[in-house]
Parts: sequence; C-alpha cells; structure tokens
Amino acid sequence: MADAKKQRNELPGETPGPPGLVAGSEAEREEIDVLVKKQYRRRRLDAFLAARFPQRSRTYWQDLIRSGYALVNGRPTKPSYSIQKGDHISLFVEPEPEQTLQPESMPLDILYEDDYLIVLDKPAGIVVHPAPGHLHGTLIQGVLHHILERGGQLPEGSGPDRPGIVHRLDKDTTGLIVMAKEETTHRHLARQFQERRVEKTYVAIVRGEVNFDSDYVELPLGPHPKDRLRVTVRQVEGKQASTFYQVAERFRGYTFLRAHPKTGRTHQIRVHLAAIGHPLVGDVLYGGPRLLARDLGASELPPDQAIIDRQALHAEELTLFHPARREKVTFRAPWPADLQRLVEFLRRYRGESHWPS
Repeated sequence: MADAKKQRNELPGETPGPPGLVAGSEAEREEIDVLVKKQYRRRRLDAFLAARFPQRSRTYWQDLIRSGYALVNGRPTKPSYSIQKGDHISLFVEPEPEQTLQPESMPLDILYEDDYLIVLDKPAGIVVHPAPGHLHGTLIQGVLHHILERGGQLPEGSGPDRPGIVHRLDKDTTGLIVMAKEETTHRHLARQFQERRVEKTYVAIVRGEVNFDSDYVELPLGPHPKDRLRVTVRQVEGKQASTFYQVAERFRGYTFLRAHPKTGRTHQIRVHLAAIGHPLVGDVLYGGPRLLARDLGASELPPDQAIIDRQALHAEELTLFHPARREKVTFRAPWPADLQRLVEFLRRYRGESHWPS
C-alpha cells in the first residue's frame, strides 16, 4: 500500500476533490492518497483507515467518509464499503494539531526498571495516556517525568502522545503495565503483544456462581453501535477475541476467577464475562451494579457504603520475553486494598471458601 500527501490550496474557480467542498470555505486540508493492495481487500473502509492511520479514531474516519471527504475511485461512499484490490482512496483531512506531551510529577509504584523497560503497578482512577477529557494526570506523563529526571527519554514508536506504550489498562482496572524505554525494546514488546506471546493473568470477581471450574469464552467484539463508550459482541463485524478463565474460589452468589485473555481487545474481559451472565462486581457499564454493605449484611459499615467502588478487575501477573536479557521474565502486582477487602467480606458473609481441586 502506497500513500502520498499533498496540500490543497484551491485557486478561485477550481473544483476541489470532494463533492460539496467550496473553495476557500474551509481551513486548508491535507490530501492523502492510498492505493489498496490485495491483502487488504474486503475490509470495511472505516476499519481499514483506522488500522492504517491509528492516530485518528475509527469514529473520526466514519464521520469523514459520511461528510464526503473520503473518495473511492473518485466517488463518495459509505463507511461499510468493502474495499477491493486496486481501489484508489482519496482522503481530505484537517491537519492534526501538534501535540506536546507534558511531563507531570506524580507518585509511581515501580515494580521493576532497567535501561530497557519499566513495569508499574497502576492504581485505579488513572488513565494510561492523554485522551479527550483526560489531558492531564495520565500515567504516561508521570513516567515521562520520571525518565526525564534521570536524563533519559521514551521512544515514540506509538506516537508522540503515547511514547513507550505497548498495551493499556482501563482507567479503573489496577495492576501491571509495562512500558518500553528505548526503540528496539518497544518494537520487540509490541510484536510480542501483537503475536499474543505475552501471558496475562487477571483477578476478576463476578456476580453469580459460574457453572464450570474452567472454560473459554470466544466471542467477537466491536464498538457498540449506539454507545461510543461501550464494546459489545458483534458476530458479523467484530474482531476475534478469546478469554480463558479458571475458578479460584466460590461464594454464594459470587465467584472469584483468574482470567487469561488470549487476545487484547478493548474491555475484553469485562464484555466476555458480562456476555456469559457474570458481569464484574462494580462494573456498572456492563451490568455489574455497585456492591453495597447492605447487600452482604455487613453491619459494621454504613448500609450505603460500597465494598468496592469500581470494577473488580486487577492485572495480577505478566510474563514476557525480555529482549535485552534474552529470557522470559514474570512480574506480579499485589492486590490493592479495595480488592482484598472485597474478598475478605465475601468470605465472611457469603459462606466458607471452596477451592476447586
């Protein structure tokens, strides 16, 4: 696939590329031309563009296509258009504003660090990288401050606003996250995640009593058609996703699982467990209401106090190949206090624990 960029400065009387664009009526747009190669045929146009230009969201490309600023073989089309080998795509995009990631001093729980990578225990309530509505106080800004203070820098392999990032955790998910500190390590780690060679273990406390002591959930996932904040099962248009889980402990009305996602889709564990009827405790976005003291009969707390005030999900263990040490390494993050308290209350008020054999 080849693409070329050029600035469009329309002269009076010229007819711009996309239909309906009046010369001089809008800010200068950049034209990007893309030729579709054989291996990309039959993909949705919006999905293809989001994968080819990940610095812009799929929603951005859908809006651009619907507005007539994306032409296929000279004609406007729909986001769902199935691209074919040899299609010529012309995009007319507004230049991206230059973003400078600002380092910010913040406490970091660093579990491991060397010249190549850094491993942190992320607390709840922290966003990994800047996004609309979360431009400050992100984990990457704290890491950047930490690295710069020591005379280092982070690689820009994932873009200037996401240096060193190879995977992410949701805002209210706690636990292990690894970042690269130099370019070769970044490429190597990113490839491990893409090729699903990283072993991940999450602690998950769910509503209901899970039927089997271990099982797979294999359901394709994609954006919710009406709610941009959510992911949902999409049998036709979704991306393949699989999660293996094991029961660690059973309670009356609740189950403690260890989940092992084999793919790394957004909200994967949360959506998969909700889809089989067992949403995470506290995951209000996917049907897991807050667990209050009165729900368990915990008389030592105010009735309306939440036992845990977020989804009960923690990235506990991560195993990967260290590219510099040339060996597999495993990292573990201790449980946060709110998750420990949740399990203690379930053991106290929902019967004796039972460990599967």
